[in-house]
Amino acid sequence: MRIALAAALVLAVPTLVHATPNTLGLGAGVTPADAAGGDAGGTFYVLARIGLAHRLGLQGELARISTDSTDGDDASARTFTLAATYDLVDTGRWVPLLLAGAGLDWASGSETGTHVEAGVGLEVRFDRGLTIGADVRLGDRSMSAPAPTPVLTANDGVPFTGTGAGPELPEDAGSSALADGGYKSARLYAAIHW
Repeated sequence: MRIALAAALVLAVPTLVHATPNTLGLGAGVTPADAAGGDAGGTFYVLARIGLAHRLGLQGELARISTDSTDGDDASARTFTLAATYDLVDTGRWVPLLLAGAGLDWASGSETGTHVEAGVGLEVRFDRGLTIGADVRLGDRSMSAPAPTPVLTANDGVPFTGTGAGPELPEDAGSSALADGGYKSARLYAAIHW
């Protein structure tokens, strides 16, 4: 039994030494207007990556996306993404990588959704544990619409306001920071690795 355990350790140590490093960091980016309900939005996020094997990692991200609109309807959303990362080189300070993942979205109001995305990135991994990176991504998002606001109607089908002032229309649910369909994003981040 001890020989089998020793053999497993001898085989596992080289894999662990050359595994993608564990990473923890903060980042910021931009989401162009085609991905947002308003104008281009800023993205702020935290990321955590676990090195699973040689060149392969699993990364989780929690992000906040906000948009500024000229009509004053600012909106924000939160997203969670779980992505696989793959380092394209074995050694060196400059490490290009691929990533692909999926996640959940929570927009202003009661909108929720899901997304899938893929992209490419480049990291500079310094010897003392500092990582500086950037990536660009393409994705597709599907948002669910919020439930409509109920409106009381009189017997003739005209919305009832109680004031006799005319029809009452449902209130706008507000603008959303996220929209259905394809999107692009670009991000920069700083992290520590070990």
